[in-house]
Amino acid sequence: MDTALAQSLHGLWGKLPVLDAALALSASFLPYVIVTAFAAAFFAVSGGRDGSAFARRTRRLHAALAVSVAIIAAFGIVIPAIRLGYAPERPFAAFGWKPLVAMSPDEPSFPSGHAALLFLVATAMWQRDRRKGYWLFAGAGFVAFARVYAGVHFPGDVLAGALLGIVSMIAARKALPPLHGSV
Repeated sequence: MDTALAQSLHGLWGKLPVLDAALALSASFLPYVIVTAFAAAFFAVSGGRDGSAFARRTRRLHAALAVSVAIIAAFGIVIPAIRLGYAPERPFAAFGWKPLVAMSPDEPSFPSGHAALLFLVATAMWQRDRRKGYWLFAGAGFVAFARVYAGVHFPGDVLAGALLGIVSMIAARKALPPLHGSV
């Protein structure tokens, strides 16, 4: 299924050059836009209107610590551990395609680090502001699709990355002690 979907999407390459260019650009640069938007919006969200300015800042810092713990867990522990035992080729390397984006064929495709990071930050935002979080989830999903379309990931790679990002953020948030019984 993974292989069939990747090959089907590859069959669309060149038929709509504008689509190829838009998705290649999205696969390469949109992640930076999303993470920058996340950082700006995340620290702009007050964390609630209740309490003093000090209490709101403390909640923001607590949330930032949870994001940091989730990133360290996902990228410092889980992804390297997975890749020690399972390091599949990227679709373009496996099938001899020229990818739509610049990518080293030596880096394993599973799980997608881009999807993990983008879904992690979308989950973090969703935990603080549902409306903004939904927008980030939409952007993360679009980038995940673009990376499959570009031939640098199989669908299972981005699904695993998305799940890893979501679970890492939820686990980090639950692992941190609450601030005086709230957060």
